[in-house]
Amino acid sequence: MTNENAQASTTNTVVPVASTGPVEPVSPRRHPVDWTWPSVAIVAVATLVWIAKKLKASVATFEKSAEDELVDSVLDAVAKEAPDRVALRRELSVVVGNGGVLRSAPLADILRIEESYEKQFSGRYFRRISVLWRKDASNASLIKIESELGWEYIPGGIREQFIKSRERKVVRLVYDAGSGA
Repeated sequence: MTNENAQASTTNTVVPVASTGPVEPVSPRRHPVDWTWPSVAIVAVATLVWIAKKLKASVATFEKSAEDELVDSVLDAVAKEAPDRVALRRELSVVVGNGGVLRSAPLADILRIEESYEKQFSGRYFRRISVLWRKDASNASLIKIESELGWEYIPGGIREQFIKSRERKVVRLVYDAGSGA
């Protein structure tokens, strides 16, 4: 066998066995959902609605936590050692949130509750809760509970008042026993 014959015998040739016609190109697999612009817009709107609901819920939770902090601070000042603190907390929370009159033993002595926020030069806010309460039949006492916090921790209603009034201090009447409301 010569070198040429050896090369010729090792060359492979493909011979078709049968032909079915022209070969069509294979298309790539399509996703089972046909994403058109209207469907993308619907999904985007639904997502935005869901996010808005979540944000609204978190704001409501924040407002409730700010109110809870006020209630706890007042209870610590007026009825720290009270055995029925849970019932007192519930009563004070309802009156702070919805109005009404405090009737239980240590709470009934509260004459007035005010909450004030004052802007400091540092950019933070000074919060003062003032509780005027009857010490005994002829004497009253003023308790001040003070803290400092950032803008993001101020309740929404107070922030709105700061923006509208452009004042450095906003005061909110939380409870007044004389109003009877």
